[in-house]
Amino acid sequence: DTQKIFQFIDAGWKDYVFLPPDRAMIIEKFWMHTTGKRSGDIRQVYTLNVRERASLAKTAELIELSEFDCKLKSQFEIKMGELFLIYSKIFSMDDAADVESNILARCYQIQYDKQQNQYTASFYFIGSSDEQLRIIRNSLRRSYAINKR
Repeated sequence: DTQKIFQFIDAGWKDYVFLPPDRAMIIEKFWMHTTGKRSGDIRQVYTLNVRERASLAKTAELIELSEFDCKLKSQFEIKMGELFLIYSKIFSMDDAADVESNILARCYQIQYDKQQNQYTASFYFIGSSDEQLRIIRNSLRRSYAINKR
């Protein structure tokens, strides 16, 4: 159904088309999206069973930011020393676009509020590039200037 395919492309073509385009990946993505599952009959890419450690994303609200660290609130448990890639528009160079960038951080302090069932965790940045620090400084300056008005 051509119309259905165009709806998928309009919804977010970057989810389906890799640049440069890869035939096997495009077939897999379209098949999975249209049927809701991967089919063993038309499988285009290799799959291997493994047992390796992996991390999953946790949603949180960024409530405090400095050049050194940030503070997040989340309903999900966060452990001391845990590493995270924190994604936010505040780490992005492009203010106009709705683009999120990331920074690597490690948790160094946690507080748990039983009444709200929320964790407040502080993270220091790891391996920040000069570019990332410049972006954070500019974001802080903009926020400071807006609050002074």
